Amino acid sequence: RAEGLDEATIEATLELKRQVFDLLEGAPDPSAGGDRSLRSDLEALVSGGVDLDLLSAGDLGEIREIVNDLLEWEWRFLLAADPARDLDRVRVPVLALTGERDLHVSSERDLAAIAEALRKGGNTRAVTRSLPGLNHLFQRCRSGAPSEYAEIAGTWAPEAGDVLVDWLRGELSQDRDRAP
Repeated sequence: RAEGLDEATIEATLELKRQVFDLLEGAPDPSAGGDRSLRSDLEALVSGGVDLDLLSAGDLGEIREIVNDLLEWEWRFLLAADPARDLDRVRVPVLALTGERDLHVSSERDLAAIAEALRKGGNTRAVTRSLPGLNHLFQRCRSGAPSEYAEIAGTWAPEAGDVLVDWLRGELSQDRDRAP
């Protein structure tokens, strides 16, 4: 929607992505030689799994690039990862930030899940914050749409850096106060 797409295109894209993720979830272990079959299944899906008339050539090319990326072990690892399982073992101070206009992840849902996992593990030194007006890359933005990234001058918004520096100063101060 942030990119100005119509509802039919959004639904077609979401359905294709659901089908891709369903295939990936059920895929055999790549070390067992299942990637050839998975690639064939993914290619067949991309070329016939949704109403392709609703997708542009650029969309299809991007989806094919995503398919290639998803066949790489790093992406497969990320899709299978369960961060909550690891976060509940973290005992060091944590600052978890998201941009309020992040369209890659749900700022509200992700921060709540991070805070819960850390709390569950007994971490009392965790701070979560959603930064107003910032996107996934912590840039000031209009909508948060990925197409804006390259148009925005600069990298991090200064306020994101300020939050990080203030948090670090607070943590260092607490550590000094606890020192013998």
